[in-house]
Amino acid sequence: MAYVGLPGLYVINSDGSGNREIDSYVSAFPTVWDPKRKGVIYTSVGPTFESEDTSVDIYSVEVDVDEPRFTKLTIDGLNNVFPAVSPDGKWLAFRLGRTGHKNLYNTNAVAGEKGGLTQLTNGPCSDTLSNWSPDGGWIVFASDRHNPGSGSFGLYIIHPNGTGLRHLIHSGSAGRTNHPWFSPDGKHTVFTSDYAAVSAEPMSNPHHYQPYGERYLP
Repeated sequence: MAYVGLPGLYVINSDGSGNREIDSYVSAFPTVWDPKRKGVIYTSVGPTFESEDTSVDIYSVEVDVDEPRFTKLTIDGLNNVFPAVSPDGKWLAFRLGRTGHKNLYNTNAVAGEKGGLTQLTNGPCSDTLSNWSPDGGWIVFASDRHNPGSGSFGLYIIHPNGTGLRHLIHSGSAGRTNHPWFSPDGKHTVFTSDYAAVSAEPMSNPHHYQPYGERYLP
């Protein structure tokens, strides 16, 4: 598993052993493994939860080498965050603030923007936290596009070429439905939501500014 320490980037075995420090100073978030290239993770490097013009870039990181190698995949640094790699390891969906809005883009997972860049969504909204279907045919993501700037997030789905956009679900006029993830067979999506009006951490962090809520499976 790969995880961040804010700051710091680390790798650990699933049983909790073998914790390794990849970089103790980098401000990285979040992490995702390449499904095809062994020992490669993707992450965003820069400050978290900032404006569209904040300098944040996406990197691939080779961790199973003597000296971890960071390769910058995005070019302009305008809030390039939340990378999601396709099941075949060829493409990387992510959020980018280049137009002044936080929309979704798709790029080459190995070459980055130098290998091409496709804008998937547009508009004065925040499209974020994307995830690929197991067959690579769909990308599900969270967005406030039904009410931009309201802080209310719902789930949407789109093809990797930018077609077929449709609204899946949201949690009310001021609710948050986030962090979608496809089931292995691609038939369901698990997500967090505040449907029950309860924070994900009601005891330890009841007043968090972003109550992710409980988990649901439609």
